[in-house]
Amino acid sequence: GGRSVAMLSFADGRTVVYKPRDSRAGELLSLLQRWLNDRVPELGLMPVALVVRDGYGWMEFVECAPLAGPERAEWFYHRQGALLALLYATSAADMHCENVIACGEYPVIVDAETLFHPALPLPKTVPDPAADALARSVYRTSLLPSASVGQDGMWDLSGLGGDRAAGTATAPAAGEPACGDGLRLAVRSTTLAPGRNRPWCDGAVIDPIDFHAALLAGFRAGYTAITRDRAGFADLLRAHDGIGTRIVFRSTQGYARLFDDSTRPEALRSADARDATLGRLRETAGHGTVWSHLVDAELVDLWRGDIPIMHSRPGTTDVWTSSGHRLPAALGRSGLATALATVTAMDEADRRDQEWIIAASLATRRPVLGTGPGVTPVRRTAAAAADPGRLLAAACGLADRIVARG
Repeated sequence: GGRSVAMLSFADGRTVVYKPRDSRAGELLSLLQRWLNDRVPELGLMPVALVVRDGYGWMEFVECAPLAGPERAEWFYHRQGALLALLYATSAADMHCENVIACGEYPVIVDAETLFHPALPLPKTVPDPAADALARSVYRTSLLPSASVGQDGMWDLSGLGGDRAAGTATAPAAGEPACGDGLRLAVRSTTLAPGRNRPWCDGAVIDPIDFHAALLAGFRAGYTAITRDRAGFADLLRAHDGIGTRIVFRSTQGYARLFDDSTRPEALRSADARDATLGRLRETAGHGTVWSHLVDAELVDLWRGDIPIMHSRPGTTDVWTSSGHRLPAALGRSGLATALATVTAMDEADRRDQEWIIAASLATRRPVLGTGPGVTPVRRTAAAAADPGRLLAAACGLADRIVARG
């Protein structure tokens, strides 16, 4: 609706960020970071200062800054691990690379609108316990590395990653005239530099794979502090059950790609042609009733040039569209109930499981056989034969873990 994040700079050089939406989730995250600092003083997490008003707010501008020395990267990732524990316990999501700023040795989260994110139904036709467990784990925060594969190779948009390969659909193909009948819309691949979410020193960006021990130690410190005062932490969450939060039903990138497709010449020849392009959203409506309830509101937003935004409140299962229309009981369980269930289930066995997922996610950033973020995949001509002994050992290891969980 024309509203946008804006920055205001003062004559003395200070800058503040205006956000045209409920900023109380950011206020809660700052409160929880101070709560964690009180219990683990050596963490020294850096909360963001906010001025919260009704329906909007002001936030301090966080400047990306280099490390004082490469040895301070260990503290950066230690704090990142503690933040991961905090985000896990608050059922946060969408903590991608643009929502994290590396301010020296301090990772700073600058967008907390997806705290209390409810569990959404997965698009599947048969039960998948592994997928369900992953969706409930630390992986749902989007802070951990997550390799995506496309025609441009592999990239990672997570809060710990930020290696991006992107395509732009705004330039004609090479060799074509700047105007005339030969002009056509073409996609040109572009590799973007790592974002401001990773620590850097002397011009070199420092990868998390080399600091997995520090990340795990920070996660363990944050996790332990929460479980030691589980009741106090849960009370803080319950006290904020009426704040405004965002529900990410589909990725912003997915919306943007669909919108770009709907502005191609062949889609703009008629309203029906463009409606057919945007109507691809309806293909997922069968995956769950929540999408069938939302698709009409999504199409209205896309038709007017907006990325669809859906909101909720932690203590309710209702969803509000960008126009303020309320969809009652659109969620199976509220965001607050989802977060409290996570906090209740946090114990030693769960912590080990989450640490395994953290380690496995970090391993995706280690290049193997010419693959990795930003590397074009290697096409193999023949598959290597699997070693039956290794497969049996791996299966026995999984069985042991299942038995240990009881």
